[in-house]
Amino acid sequence: LVNPSNTNEEAIAETIKTRLSGIPGIPFINIIEEAFKLKKFTVVRRLLDVKVSLSAQIDILLKLNDKEEALQKALSCGDTDLALFVLMRIKSSE
Repeated sequence: LVNPSNTNEEAIAETIKTRLSGIPGIPFINIIEEAFKLKKFTVVRRLLDVKVSLSAQIDILLKLNDKEEALQKALSCGDTDLALFVLMRIKSSE
């Protein structure tokens, strides 16, 4: 992720998925958080669906300011507490 010569974020995300998704115990949320710190937002989005809990996905989406998708995910799972949490985070950010 830190290599400045590789700027194709789609390729970076695909490489990470291909090489690591089959290995048990890989903490994808840590990889996603590091990509977020490095402002590799395309990498973050591409890795969100790989072995990451729904609450962690929603937290990252809120950090990306993607309020609509975060709320959609919270509502689609049927967890009213999670949906309420998202609504409160959205309201507090306005």
